[in-house]
Amino acid sequence: MQARVRKMQPFLEYAMIPLSKYYSSWMEKIPSFTPSRSSNSLILDRMEERIRRLSEELELVRAEAEMNHDEFEGLKKMFEHLELELDGSYQYH
Repeated sequence: MQARVRKMQPFLEYAMIPLSKYYSSWMEKIPSFTPSRSSNSLILDRMEERIRRLSEELELVRAEAEMNHDEFEGLKKMFEHLELELDGSYQYH
């Protein structure tokens, strides 16, 4: 279990924000609640699933950013050519 926690270390701060809300609500509903080994494992499983989904979303955002950058570079070159054409200094090959 410690290896699982260590593996998720970089994401724990982000994941703990909503997790603390759930934990607080459990504490309010069941004043004598103390987490058992199985509930800790369930929490870790949920956190791993959330991290996996966030990682997938991050990859999609990263891919979209790369496409946007490539598109931007293409548009930038097109405008540079148009500016040269308008200036009359563009030479056709």
